Amino acid sequence: MERDIKGRWSTGSLPTASAEAICTHCKSVFQYVQYGCHGRSVCDACRLVAHKNAMAKVRVSVNGRASQERYIRSPLGKETRARYASSPKARLQHKAYKMTPTGRKSEERYWKSPKWLEARRRYLQSPKGRAALSRMRILWRSGDSHAEYLSFKNEAFRDRVPCASCGKPWVDGHRGVTHEIDHILPRKLGGTHSRDNLQVLCYECHLAKTRIDRGMMKCHSQ
Repeated sequence: MERDIKGRWSTGSLPTASAEAICTHCKSVFQYVQYGCHGRSVCDACRLVAHKNAMAKVRVSVNGRASQERYIRSPLGKETRARYASSPKARLQHKAYKMTPTGRKSEERYWKSPKWLEARRRYLQSPKGRAALSRMRILWRSGDSHAEYLSFKNEAFRDRVPCASCGKPWVDGHRGVTHEIDHILPRKLGGTHSRDNLQVLCYECHLAKTRIDRGMMKCHSQ
């Protein structure tokens, strides 16, 4: 061993031995790897809780809020938020939030806001919006109404219909809305909104069927 600047014995960053101690918070016995002559008095679980509490206090403080705002405006923060928003977990949480009373009220307020009306106007003026509007007009003329789809969806959500593929039951809770309405024959291949063409699938089965449908549409286009 060598002495450091203050004259204390030190072994650098190499571990010396395994030691035991009693946590001063939870009073449990824990083991740790001792580095040099320095010991520990808090276990890993209590250290993690203390770190989370300290970070929570920092986020509430003025400097913490300013730092968080700088991170949100930074390119890294924007990229992280966009990547999370496109993840399956974020879609499930957003869908579950829309099923809550608070989510419904928030959605109704957004539909009445000038921001949504302006976004809808820009979408209908875009080439994609004009193509969608022409398809809807063709469906209206042929008698294929969206009301039957909404009726089937409301009944399925009300009766908690299980998955038609794997039989997974409906899960209640804030983050438990994992079932979706699926068109047996996709809309782009001529499927309609009739009840004979609708089924309830869980998120995993719906994702797998969507991949198969995309392969069918790719072969159909060729």
